[in-house]
Amino acid sequence: MLTSALLALPMTAMADDCAAPPRPVFDISGADLDVAGYNAVTDMLIEFDDLSVKYRACLDETINARSEGWVDALESYNQSSAVQSEVYEAYVVVSEDFVVASEQRAAEAAEQQRQKSAELAEVHLGQLEDGASPSESASTDAAE
Repeated sequence: MLTSALLALPMTAMADDCAAPPRPVFDISGADLDVAGYNAVTDMLIEFDDLSVKYRACLDETINARSEGWVDALESYNQSSAVQSEVYEAYVVVSEDFVVASEQRAAEAAEQQRQKSAELAEVHLGQLEDGASPSESASTDAAE
């Protein structure tokens, strides 16, 4: 009964009820994002994608019925696909910038750790050369 009532509605009313999802704007450089920020941007993309699927499914009803307004619905469908492609392209730029910056930060952290380890090794070797026992060196290192 509900299905027949829905079919009795003019299809333009169904197409008019379809709401295009708000377009996410990725106006931040991926290099400026931390992991939480990157995850938030990714969540925006996923939400946009989910809403886009629902929007196109709504438009499909009008397009498939070939009722009044189906041409406008088809145009909206095609436009939403183009918008989705543009949003994905913008996300890819943010994502690539995030990956490059993250790799750079990781390399810098590794270099700092390497330098710290080298310094600690020098101190330890110096203590061994001065005649300190290995256990005294270990307790000195732990205190630092």
